[in-house]
Amino acid sequence: MKNKIIIGLLCVTALSGFAISDKVYAASNNGANSLNKAPNDNEQAIELTDNTFLFGKGSFKVVYSDKTTEQINPNTTDLKVTTVKQAKEDSIAKTLSPTKIDRNSVFASMKIGNRPRVSGTNIELGYTQGASEVMSDTGWRYASYWYYPSSGTGDYLWWEARGDSGISPSPWDNSTTPTQGTALYPGAGQYLKGPFSQNKMTFASYSPASGSSYYVINQ
Repeated sequence: MKNKIIIGLLCVTALSGFAISDKVYAASNNGANSLNKAPNDNEQAIELTDNTFLFGKGSFKVVYSDKTTEQINPNTTDLKVTTVKQAKEDSIAKTLSPTKIDRNSVFASMKIGNRPRVSGTNIELGYTQGASEVMSDTGWRYASYWYYPSSGTGDYLWWEARGDSGISPSPWDNSTTPTQGTALYPGAGQYLKGPFSQNKMTFASYSPASGSSYYVINQ
């Protein structure tokens, strides 16, 4: 399966029919590197209502599709605050035994199936803040949220695929099968920058192996 996925992703990155402005760029001086930016297991994490958890110090800014915002403060939130180690275990458990998302949750409207809306909810990542999500199932599976770096912290976010290959698709690609973006492989991470001022990025994987995940970190 991995060979099939890698071949498919190579085909995606080899496409030349889209404009340069639609690409997701890898930093020229910081391309693929070893996996050395994952959070410490003892670091604080906030579990969202799906398989996603946030990690890093301080509050997290959420920007909804209607442009309203919310701050997730680990000291005041009703969401579960725990360690990265526990959050990873809980995320895997949720994937193996999925439960219906509470429709009254502040995060309930973030998803349409497993594909985030192009104009949907974004999570701002400050310096040293990040997010991760365990993914599984068949076909193209998409991360629940878009991510972008906070102002003054630079334009790039560090992305890693764990367990199975994936892709950081372009926010302008509204198809159910991504045709634009940058491939991400297990064993290597990349600094990536979204297009233009929106600078938002997400993650997708084709039939990811059970327990596979991504990390995105602003550092």
